Amino acid sequence: MDIFQNETYDIYLNWTNSSLPIDSLDNTSLFLSDSHIGDGILESSPLQVLQEPSLATVVCLALLLGIVILTTVVGNLFVLIAILRDRNLQTVSNYLVFSLAIADLMVACLVMPMGAQYEVMNQQWVLGAILCELWTSADVLCCTASILHLVAIAVDRFRAVTSIDYVQHRNTRRVGVMIALVWGVAFLVSFAPILGWKDDKFLYRIQEENREGLLLFHTVTLSLEHWPGDLSIPGSTPSQCLLSQDIGYQIFATCSTFYVPLVVILILYWRIYQVARKRIRRRHIRPATLLPLVSEGITTFNGSVKTVNGPSLPVSVNYR
Repeated sequence: MDIFQNETYDIYLNWTNSSLPIDSLDNTSLFLSDSHIGDGILESSPLQVLQEPSLATVVCLALLLGIVILTTVVGNLFVLIAILRDRNLQTVSNYLVFSLAIADLMVACLVMPMGAQYEVMNQQWVLGAILCELWTSADVLCCTASILHLVAIAVDRFRAVTSIDYVQHRNTRRVGVMIALVWGVAFLVSFAPILGWKDDKFLYRIQEENREGLLLFHTVTLSLEHWPGDLSIPGSTPSQCLLSQDIGYQIFATCSTFYVPLVVILILYWRIYQVARKRIRRRHIRPATLLPLVSEGITTFNGSVKTVNGPSLPVSVNYR
């Protein structure tokens, strides 16, 4: 490994001492000559040759992602059009569904196209740091809003099942407050990195590969983990687009957008299931328990129902 470390550092020094920019290299012969790296070292070293996907693979992946995006757009448009055109669907509870469809439509229009481009380009980001920040923030915004809408729908259904007063007093204003709260939390979580809550290496990671990661020389990747010092790569282009890796933001974002909503949704729907099961049991139990009390020792006389051992029941019998 020491041999590879020295040879790798020699490669780096040869490149930094030369006046050739990295974009002017047609191949890797300048770096991978026999005087620097032998075949044995190349096979046993962390030097890796990137396998670029074939044209057929890229085309199939692009078509598949395009179909997914198109299906998502069309499906959510159908939901929006159905609610707008059918007055029977324009209920207060469906306002949440309408807002959810808007959030999912934003995912399909703002997030998924750039994500598809990122995948087709073999996960190499070429759109710059600004678009990277906007894309990651839009991703968190739309996905968080979509998840929190599911929480709001679960809360609405739980209160509708457990409280009759809630159904009577549910109005546009209350549902509007719920929708505003959902979008407010989503904006808070998504734009926190833009407002400054991000790690120190955020821009460095976008503009240049992490120095502990991989340095791309066209089709050859050299491991930098053994290179001394705080190396930087002049003239490099954006290659990775990641969300803020600040540990505090990661905990806040994952808990508020996934774990807490997941637990709340599971608990609410479990309670809804329990309430529904209890009501179904009551409907089956009542006829079975009341039937012996009514039918035991009853006689009919002139259309009235009377009991032998009890007072007459105010039940009218309609003969047809």
